[in-house]
Amino acid sequence: MKAPVGTIIVSLISFRLCRGFAESEWHGDVGQTPCAKILIVAPVSTLSHVFVYSEFAAGLAQRCHHVDLLVPQKASAHVKTPNIQQITSPAFKQLSDELFWYHLNEMPSYNYVAGTIVFLWYLSHAPRVCERLLQDDVFREYLNKPDEEYDLVLISPHIVDDCALAFAHKARRAGKPWGHIFSSMLMPWVGHAFGNPGLGSYKPSAMTTWSTEMTYFQQAVSQITYIFVMNFRHLWSYPRVRKALIEGWDSDVPNLADLESTSVISFNNEDLRVFTHQEPRVADIIDIGGAHCRPAKELPKELRDWADSKTEGFILFALGSALKSENFPEDAREMFVEAFKRFPEIHFLWKWDHGSMSGLSDNVKLAKWLPQQDLLGHKNIRGFMTHGGMLSTQEATYHGVPVIGLPIAADQHTNMAKVTGVDSAGVVLHWGLLTVDDIVSAVRRILQDEKILGSVKRRSRLFRDQPMTPLERGVFWTEYVLRNGYDTGLRSPTRNLSWFEMYSVHVFMGLILLFVFFFVVFVFCLIRLKNALFASKERVSNERKSRNKRD
Repeated sequence: MKAPVGTIIVSLISFRLCRGFAESEWHGDVGQTPCAKILIVAPVSTLSHVFVYSEFAAGLAQRCHHVDLLVPQKASAHVKTPNIQQITSPAFKQLSDELFWYHLNEMPSYNYVAGTIVFLWYLSHAPRVCERLLQDDVFREYLNKPDEEYDLVLISPHIVDDCALAFAHKARRAGKPWGHIFSSMLMPWVGHAFGNPGLGSYKPSAMTTWSTEMTYFQQAVSQITYIFVMNFRHLWSYPRVRKALIEGWDSDVPNLADLESTSVISFNNEDLRVFTHQEPRVADIIDIGGAHCRPAKELPKELRDWADSKTEGFILFALGSALKSENFPEDAREMFVEAFKRFPEIHFLWKWDHGSMSGLSDNVKLAKWLPQQDLLGHKNIRGFMTHGGMLSTQEATYHGVPVIGLPIAADQHTNMAKVTGVDSAGVVLHWGLLTVDDIVSAVRRILQDEKILGSVKRRSRLFRDQPMTPLERGVFWTEYVLRNGYDTGLRSPTRNLSWFEMYSVHVFMGLILLFVFFFVVFVFCLIRLKNALFASKERVSNERKSRNKRD
């Protein structure tokens, strides 16, 4: 049956009008975001952190923006990328090495107390780090550039990077927007500055391996820890860093807590669905977890030939950039060597950059450098032995590879607790309790346990199920800030509330006082009524007695 000509014409007109409305009205007069000059400040960090910042910069560079990065060392993948300049300094590298190279023999057994002490130890170094940065020629060169030099400044809110807030002050003076970018989870002080709730009732402390289903004690500890860390930073760290900035750079530096609350956006390397615990988020906190993840590329020929020939499978063993092979404990090394001998059918690719190794079996291959993502995406990979850093965890999830977690410090214990505990996508081993049998059992589980293999597929599916890639999301919101400046419409009104207003403490106190008032009035009325009744009865009784006497 043919449709009437009039119906077809009306449909075409309606379609054109709707399309025109979508193009001109819905998207507004946005147009192409002009090419901008952007500065990312992360002078004290590990190489893995630099990977995140450089990948983010590469996404912006593809959109014609020029990005300068102040980092401790260059990410080799983007040394020659157009529109990206990685600025390093020996002072940046030296400070980063002093703070973030892990020595397993010196690390305490991990527990809540040890984790909290280490965290506070890092926080306490912020003033000293700032003093040394202010003495560095490279840092001062960029600090003394004209305030209008950059259209947007993004700083890392790392544990010891408070000095980077000086660049936020410069941006504010020039009326330019600035924000946060971090290669790990949302820092509590950044969430606080953005007015994001920080409740221990549902969010376990980052220094623990607890799930969201906490006991009363765990909820209390999480809330007390949050309050203590916030106050330590605001009352101890910030004032000392501000003093260093005033004495060494600019006498007009404002209160750093107030300055941090002017940030217009925060990018965090998180995905609440998969990697961290769910929690409410205000609109200007943007998760870009896995922005560096990508499909595997072809391996170098020698490595490709080796991996392709291992049709029975291989396991990748790499512990990140913060643990040098020379600091690997000898007793633990011997345990791994012995455990690998028990799997002659499985091959192990071990990232090891400290010479040769004695006692290795034929199924173990050493390599000083490995293209981790390309190996994780190889068809023959069967597992990944990792320190549990956020980047490695995300890459393993993206490529659907089960993990054996060997967490060392920082957020690694929390990451592995989520992966191997709640989600059952791997096994976690603890350095202080390590045995050959534990390693053997863990390898067998990731090879054979159907529950682990099924959970790995589920996590990978959830992670990839997004309307746009994390990098595309980060680039979009960056350009959104460039177009709108401080007028983003994202700012939460909770930023303007004190903590007792945000959590309605004043409301509950008012209700309690009102209840107490009415209770007191009620009791007072009862007492008056009781006294009146007793007085009436006593009067009646006295009248009866006096009548009886007269009679």
